[in-house]
Amino acid sequence: MRRAIAAILVVVTASAPILAGSKRDLDEKNGFRDVTFEDELSKYPTMTPSQESGENHFYKREDDVLSFGGIELTSISYVFYKDRLAKVLLMSKGISACAQLRSIMESAYGAPFKPNRFMDDYWWIGKRVTLRVKINEVAHDCHALFISNALSDREEADKKQAAEDAKKDLLK
Repeated sequence: MRRAIAAILVVVTASAPILAGSKRDLDEKNGFRDVTFEDELSKYPTMTPSQESGENHFYKREDDVLSFGGIELTSISYVFYKDRLAKVLLMSKGISACAQLRSIMESAYGAPFKPNRFMDDYWWIGKRVTLRVKINEVAHDCHALFISNALSDREEADKKQAAEDAKKDLLK
């Protein structure tokens, strides 16, 4: 009997990575749907600008399907940093839709890292891509943010360099 239970545990444990996704899947996709991180903006002619925030330029596509895994999305935004796709932001409303969004991501990419047990803030940190799902239970909305780690690192380095340059200019 113990051998049978041990054999079942081995099979279940060995198949767990197949049943639940992993961060490796997040890295292999390296984007969202038909867009790939670090692609140039010119590769996506249907993108239309929606807003700017410093070096980050937000775009939308009129032909995007605003549903994902059976839930309705309020928007999908594509964020380009220096004309390269850096982030994809999915927005949704409703507590059940938000719980389902988190569940879909957990099923696709495995168990998340949750830095604060009191907040609905979930992270999947891969080598190439980071995913954050944040749920706001008060506002009944949520977002999933896919982030290119390489472009995020570049943006951070550029900000540090700009701060250093400003410091040097200030101390002249």
